[in-house]
Order: sequence, then structure tokens, then C-alpha cells
Amino acid sequence: MTEGGQAASPAAAARELLSELSATAPEVVLLSTDRQGRVTSINAVAAAALGRAVSETPGLLGAPLSELVAVADGRVLEALLTGPPGRSGPRLVNLVGVSGSPLTVRAMIEVDPAGLVLAGFRTTNDDASLVDRIVRLNNQMAASTRESARTARELTRTTAELRESEGRFREVLENSLDASYRRDLRSGGYTYMSQAIARISGYTSDEMKALPLEGALALIHPADVAEVDRVIAEAMSSSSSAPFELEYRFKDKAGVYRWLRDRFVVVLDARGRPSALIGSVSDISDRNAAQLALRESYEQLEKRVADGVGVAPKGAPRILITGTPMALPNWKLHDIVEKAGGVVVGEEMCTGSRYYESLVKEDGSDLDAMIDDIAEKYLDINCACFTPNQGRLDDVVRMAKDLKADGVIDYSLQYCNAYQIESEHVERACRDAGVPVLSIDTDYSMEDVGQLSTRVEAFLEMVK
Repeated sequence: MTEGGQAASPAAAARELLSELSATAPEVVLLSTDRQGRVTSINAVAAAALGRAVSETPGLLGAPLSELVAVADGRVLEALLTGPPGRSGPRLVNLVGVSGSPLTVRAMIEVDPAGLVLAGFRTTNDDASLVDRIVRLNNQMAASTRESARTARELTRTTAELRESEGRFREVLENSLDASYRRDLRSGGYTYMSQAIARISGYTSDEMKALPLEGALALIHPADVAEVDRVIAEAMSSSSSAPFELEYRFKDKAGVYRWLRDRFVVVLDARGRPSALIGSVSDISDRNAAQLALRESYEQLEKRVADGVGVAPKGAPRILITGTPMALPNWKLHDIVEKAGGVVVGEEMCTGSRYYESLVKEDGSDLDAMIDDIAEKYLDINCACFTPNQGRLDDVVRMAKDLKADGVIDYSLQYCNAYQIESEHVERACRDAGVPVLSIDTDYSMEDVGQLSTRVEAFLEMVK
């Protein structure tokens, strides 16, 4: 401000500042760099400030500016160099000499396309000491501010992630097929019940939470209440953290009892006393119904076996089929046999017993051994593509006897030369063993069903 209270012009302010700087620091420091921060010129005052003799000044040319100033100042100057051209200052810059002691310069800094120019005045030692302390405090405050900002950003991010995770977890709970709950053991009521309970019981989560303990127990089938009480009492007295499991019938809102599976854990309070049950309930009515139907089917099958009732009439001719593998669903021959009054009791073919007769060994200790075991399983098959193939002939006779077959039908698919050639050997082996045999050549079509039916019917009449 001027004596008249008017604001000074920029030029007057600059002259006033220059006058002040000249009075307090009469020695001019001048140096310049290129755009890469390498020193291109330096005056004797600046060299002396760096602890160098005038004769050593040329040796400073080309030196990185970051080696001549304090670390914090070096970062500032590098940032100015990478920015757009312009003027900065006045600012305090600490030059560091060979002794390591800093010398503070109050300087103007100008960046142009050629590089950086630093021009200023040395300060007094007291000023330098004070400035050094101020710079350190400013640096500490800046670092603290940056850390606070980073912590705030991290806290914001963590809070957002936590909310997102909580939202996903709640979405899973509310849309799960199982109903999750928390039951307070002091009040006996539910403090949380997921919406899935409505799909299971017809009651909303609010209706379930409003039920008193007596009301909830009244919905359990009377025959299951004692077992429910026993398991809960055992869980509350147990020191195990493993979940407990219950199955009981629960009356839904429509008055129908549904089977539920209840899995829960006991939560302890700060004194180690049971305070709540946390668990999930799933509807297993369909599963139990399926198990009941399976049990009834099993009992019916056992009774049929005891009564001698099979899939075919008692005394129906028992037939073993051998020959070309049948590509599913090529059941033409099976259909003909069963419609003619016979029953197929076995299949000696690659789509029959050979498929599972021998399993892959599991004692291989490394990959090569395991591959060898797989290869051995598939190569040790009595297929007609191998010759000689006595193993297949022995298998046909053995299976016919083991299955008490009344006869063997040797099936060859047209143009399957391997099985057609071997058909003669199969026929001879069966006859030598006293087993009736019928050889059939056919294809995938239904054109010859009538002819084949006549031959099969005649064969079945013969083996009865």
C-alpha cells in the first residue's frame, strides 16, 4: 500500500521486493539448466555457495540440478521443468555444497523452452537456519496432509466396499432357497428371519418374528417336539462349535405339515453363556417323499423277488446277446426278443459287460504309470478287432453259464467284417459247450424286423 492508501502497481511492488532482497542478501546467485535439468551455466557466487572454487565452475556444467539442491527443492524444480513455461517465486531454495551444509537462496525461477533459470540472493545464516526449520516443518505438514488425505480415501473406499459386500450378502440371504434366522434364547423369539421363510411356510418374516416361543413350538408336529427339545438342550450344554441338525414337521400357514431340516449353531455371550441360535431352515418335503417312494419301491422289488416275479413271465427263455456293439438307441434286437416272449439277461459286447468288466488300476505313482494303466485297460478288451481272440469265446460261454442263459444270439452289423468273420468261431464255441446259438446279420433299419422276428420266435421255441 502507498502512503495515500492506494494499492501499488505490479512494477512498483516488484521494485520494492527487489530492494528488500538486495538489502538483506546482496550476493546474487545465478544458474541455468536445460529442459532435462542439467546445469548449462553457473556464476561464481553460486559455485562458492556450493563450496567450489572459481576454477571448479566448469566442472559443474552438465551436472544434474537434483545433485546441487535439497531433495524437497529438487522435486519442486523438476516439477517446474516438466510443466509449461512460466515464472515462479520468489521462493526459498536450499543449495547443498560439498560439505553437506545447505545455503538458502531467495530466488525467482523462470522456465522457458530452453530450460530453467534460477536467479536470487543469498540469505543470512540466521535466516537460513530459520528457513531450514520452516522448510522442514512445511515438508512435515505436507507429508502429514498427504497421509491424512490417503487415509481418508482409503477409509472411503473401504466403507464403500463394506457396504457393497453387506448388500451382496443380504441379497444372497434374502434370495436363498433356505431361510436364515437368529433366535434369541432369552426371549425365545426370532430377532431375524429372512424372507425365504415365506416360500417355505407361507408366513412372512415379520409374522415369524412376532410369534412368541409358545406359538412357534405349537407349529411343530407333536410327535417331533420332544426330539427338537432334546437336540437344542444338547447343543446349549455342549462345548462344541460344530453345527447341530434337526429334521421335524412344521405346520405351514395352509395347515399342511412340511418336513424341514434345521441346521444351527449356538452363539455365546461375553460370559460364555448361550445367548442365541443362528441357523438356516430348508424344506425337505420333496426329498422325504422321494425317499419314501424309493423305500416302497425297494420293498415291492424285494417282495417280487421273494415271490419269483420278474420282468418277464416265469419260464421265459433267457437270452445272452453278443456281437457288434449297438450304438444307442439301437434296441431293435432286444425289442424283438422281448416281444417274442424272451428276456435278455446279458450283453457280451463293448456296449455291454466289456464296458465295465475291468476297471482302470489306481496304483500308478506318476503320470506315465497312470497313462499305462489306462492304455492297459482299453487294450485288454476281447474285441473282435484283436486276433486271435480266444478270450471272447471263453467269455461268451462263461457268461451263458453264469447267467443261466437258454441260448445265445450272435449279432453282426452288416459290413462289420471283424465280427462277421468271428461269428463262425462263436457259433462253434457255443455248440461245443452245449449252448444253443443263433447268428444274425442285420443293419440299423427296420426293414427286416418281420424276418428277424420269425427267426427269433423259432429260436425261442427251440430253446424252451
